Amino acid sequence: MLNLRTGLVSVLKQLHDDLDTAVAAAYNWPPDLHKESILQNLVDLNKQRAQEETQGHIRYLRPDYQNPQGPQTTQEELITSNDSSPDLHPLPSDLPKLDWPKTLPEQIRAVRTVLTSLPPNATSAQVTKCFKGARKAKVEEILGVLTELGT
Repeated sequence: MLNLRTGLVSVLKQLHDDLDTAVAAAYNWPPDLHKESILQNLVDLNKQRAQEETQGHIRYLRPDYQNPQGPQTTQEELITSNDSSPDLHPLPSDLPKLDWPKTLPEQIRAVRTVLTSLPPNATSAQVTKCFKGARKAKVEEILGVLTELGT
């Protein structure tokens, strides 16, 4: 039972670390910020957003629900087919190839992590090239699911 708990705790810690990395990337912060710096950045961001709101610029989290009459934005579609077209944004040559994980949750987590380092319109072939032993069809399936989920 101890091994199972240890395994679950390590999975939880990995998920927490992945979340911290994703949040840092979303805010364009270095991933190794100290807690005090993170808090200061959040306070500064809160002041900036409060100032924007006094000027009439409100960033709705769910615009279609909170501001249905406002301008609608859509998420850019991730290209998953027609990979025979030339790369508009070639991958950096020094990008290390990662081992393809064995389990589906690990594969999904790995693809999401790799996507943060690629251009927004990366192809499934480019994502597949980031892994050793990955099949393009499986990567496309994961990309499709992530797209459906909006992540």
